[in-house]
Amino acid sequence: MTSGVYVRDAVNRQGVALRAELEGARPTLGAFSVAGYPDLRSGVETFVAFAQSGAMVLEVGAPAVDPWLDGAAIAAAHRRALRAGDGVSTTLETVRQVSTLSDKPVITMMYWAMVQAYGPERMARDLASVGAAGCLVPDVPPAYALAWARAAAEAGITAPLLAARGASPAQMSATCRAATGFVYALAAAGQRTGYSDGIDLDGLASFVGAARRLAPTTPVLTGIGISTPELAASAVGQCGVVGVVIGSPLVRALADGGLDRAIPVVERFAAARAGGGLADTSAVGGLRNPGQFFEIGPASTSRDPLGWARYRRMHGVNEPFEPPSKGPDDHAASTSVCTGRRVLRAPLSRESGSCRA
Repeated sequence: MTSGVYVRDAVNRQGVALRAELEGARPTLGAFSVAGYPDLRSGVETFVAFAQSGAMVLEVGAPAVDPWLDGAAIAAAHRRALRAGDGVSTTLETVRQVSTLSDKPVITMMYWAMVQAYGPERMARDLASVGAAGCLVPDVPPAYALAWARAAAEAGITAPLLAARGASPAQMSATCRAATGFVYALAAAGQRTGYSDGIDLDGLASFVGAARRLAPTTPVLTGIGISTPELAASAVGQCGVVGVVIGSPLVRALADGGLDRAIPVVERFAAARAGGGLADTSAVGGLRNPGQFFEIGPASTSRDPLGWARYRRMHGVNEPFEPPSKGPDDHAASTSVCTGRRVLRAPLSRESGSCRA
């Protein structure tokens, strides 16, 4: 946090849960997918299943027209998710449902163009109102980082920021000192999500050390390039991070075979986080009331596109998981705020795929 500037901590229930998780003794496992993928209902079910299977933090990606940081698998999920509605409305509704159904902290990942178009203060307030613990904006310009962190803090949510490996010292300092909740350090330098050709652990450890010197009290998570449970364990054990966030391995598994393929992936990463033993999933996820499900928006074209019914049978979740009947106003159209071009160019070149200083 920037010296001489006071930004109060997040105060909502999810923010408290996020802090407790990141400050706990166990390495943190974050699980990412895109809100509304493949549709609103199934996307919510996916996050709840991730929580039950060992994920301790849930990262909800806001569907974007131009997801420049994302590789092929997640970019395809963005395109599919936009069929569920505009990115902001889909994200807010997903967060509301997931934070109701699970006690695991929910953060969003949202590009700056969407935040700027919607209004940073309004975005922070609306995210807080639906139960978000924070909003990671990977491409907020360094000059705006502190203002965004202040807006988030005033709303009661955290503002994690991405520390780019190619950032200048001044940009790195501004990012790490402004970040609240955690700093997100890229594991693979100059790569998009989905990169799986290995990471330089020594380089990551040095980078994380630099981030921690700039913000000694802010936890550091890593992701992008953490393609296997073994890499996750190595990153936590050798690089000074408190945990990892995985995305592409889960989204690819969902695309290939739904929850039947994705849940074992979460469980393997959770086991690696636990030091090689099986993660305790008997109480993981805090699913308080599987029957308490609120769906707003068009009905799914498939009743079970991600295999949730099979998953319930396998794991003994026997309560009904059906939305209540809809009222006449439940399908009101929302105004899209994310269909335009990015307002400010991000620090990662889409053409080269490399971080720019």
